[in-house]
Amino acid sequence: MSSMLLIMLFFVSQQAVAGPDSKKFPELTGHVVDEVGLLGAETKAEIAQFLTIHEQQTSNQIVVAIIESLDGKNIEEYATALFRHWGLGQ
Repeated sequence: MSSMLLIMLFFVSQQAVAGPDSKKFPELTGHVVDEVGLLGAETKAEIAQFLTIHEQQTSNQIVVAIIESLDGKNIEEYATALFRHWGLGQ
């Protein structure tokens, strides 16, 4: 059975964007990527621990990404481009 990939994106800002390629994707630093600093260190650690255990038990990869902008894309386009950029999925 193929693994399922789920990326949760939180759109945190409503700022205008010049175009879909105007901003680079955030660096993949672990199971929780918080580009805007919304989460505290303890919360990020708890989420990361939960997602690490989930991945070990199921092989499903889940990344929580809190970003500043979708760069003018809808959430599906952005999520697909982001997980391809990060090389996620098995």
